[in-house]
Amino acid sequence: IFIFRLTYFNTSSQKHLVMILDLIYAIYTNKNLKPQVVWYYADEDDLDEAKDIEEASGFSFDFRQI
Repeated sequence: IFIFRLTYFNTSSQKHLVMILDLIYAIYTNKNLKPQVVWYYADEDDLDEAKDIEEASGFSFDFRQI
């Protein structure tokens, strides 16, 4: 399980998060495992950004409001 609880991220850090998640996804799927991501968000704007990252990464996130 990978847990993300970010208070701030910008476009650049969002791109890096997607790159990291892509690597994790590749490692786990090569071993026939399904990684889990829990993403905590504070407001609707954060949720929208997190959904963009979810879509770009191929993961299925478990979203939880702080």
